[in-house]
Amino acid sequence: MTGDALGAPAETPPDPTTARPDDGPAVLGAAATLPDRPRQRSTRRERRGARRGRGSGQPPSSARQGNGSVEGLGGYSDTEYVFEADSNVSTPLVPYVRALWERRRFMLELARADLRGKQSSTTMGRLWGVLDPLLQAGIYYMLFTIIRQGVRPTEFLHVLIGGIFLFQLALSAITEGGRSIRNSKNLMLNSTFPRALFPITTVWRGVLKFGPAVPVYAAFYIGLQAPVDWGLLLLPMLFAVQVVLMVGLALLVSTLVVFVKDAGNAVQYIGRVLFFTTPVIYPLASVPEGIRDVLSWQPFFALFACYQQVLDGDVPGLGLLIQAPLWAGGLLVVGTRVFLRHERELAIRL
Repeated sequence: MTGDALGAPAETPPDPTTARPDDGPAVLGAAATLPDRPRQRSTRRERRGARRGRGSGQPPSSARQGNGSVEGLGGYSDTEYVFEADSNVSTPLVPYVRALWERRRFMLELARADLRGKQSSTTMGRLWGVLDPLLQAGIYYMLFTIIRQGVRPTEFLHVLIGGIFLFQLALSAITEGGRSIRNSKNLMLNSTFPRALFPITTVWRGVLKFGPAVPVYAAFYIGLQAPVDWGLLLLPMLFAVQVVLMVGLALLVSTLVVFVKDAGNAVQYIGRVLFFTTPVIYPLASVPEGIRDVLSWQPFFALFACYQQVLDGDVPGLGLLIQAPLWAGGLLVVGTRVFLRHERELAIRL
């Protein structure tokens, strides 16, 4: 029975000549943007044809242009974009860095908003960022100085406080930076922008959180009559090296946490191992030379050895001053390459 017999006009097939072309793929996306009309599901035969087309260099059968109609797309577009998440081609570095630089204000505001949100959920707000390192320093000083009856000199207290402040900042790149991609799952799946924005934003947030600790520590440093020498001029350079180290670690660990399920749980244990193998709560001079050579193969050792000597009124040796930037630069290169190599797969793995 026809549509006229039922009193309603018969449905006519869509005109292929009026189909809207696709606008093109999304930036750094993993799927093409198609019109809002419902898309028919591709059959198993069509998917096999698409895979054969990619391997032979020919377009898939559903993407071949004929008289305007497209098989498998309902006649709505004459092109099908195919994106392979496991592509071996990394994202070009220079355009990627330029895209990140264009979003620097967004990263700053995102870091500030996230920091305000966390601080507003507690009564003391940003004071916890200062009180927590001070309480830890007091506990470790009591354990090593009071309980052990003065084995360690009291002059080490200003070095201990400064080391804990700086180490907590560095450790945030592994803990918070490592979880940054998973914690931003909704934005990852609904927006298109460089995904490295999330780990870098956590590093920037850590630096903002560290800001109020600087005047507090300066007051302790002066109050404890710590030595003031020319070596303190190296602190800005060492802090810049630490930020570079943090960015490299955040990019590397955030990728591993997405691809390796157990990496998220291992991060906490890695942080503890780094804390006790880094010269933070003990003087560098108390470490035997053989053990020092072994510990120097972890990325934080050279940097915090320099911090400790500078805060104690000395100038670090040339070997430590070279080793710390080499660790930071090497981890930045490795973290960037790993992240860009697997960036297209992150949304699929979440």
